[in-house]
Amino acid sequence: MDNSYEAMERMLELGMGVALAQQMMRTMSECMQQTQVPMVQLQSPEMPQLKGNTFYAVVDGSVAGPFDLEQMSALAKNGKISNETYVWTKGMSQWTVADKVPEINKILMLNKYGI
Repeated sequence: MDNSYEAMERMLELGMGVALAQQMMRTMSECMQQTQVPMVQLQSPEMPQLKGNTFYAVVDGSVAGPFDLEQMSALAKNGKISNETYVWTKGMSQWTVADKVPEINKILMLNKYGI
């Protein structure tokens, strides 16, 4: 008879473990559904007719621009753009981080060294 009680104890432990795991998954799922992550739509904007190189950038979570290189330099000096800022200009197929765009990377490097 000892074996039958032992088997029943094991089955009870297994059932409790499964129920606990299901409750944990339900709680985690509810938490994840309540979590909101801000999303930024990164689409290539329509380019107005402007002279010279103009850029768009994600500034404070929103697409801003167009900016010329002088304006981009001012944004860098004010800490509004960094190496990780997404930028776009005419001719680019997609938004790219600033340090991968030569003109903007140059501005960021000059700003970094106070030049």
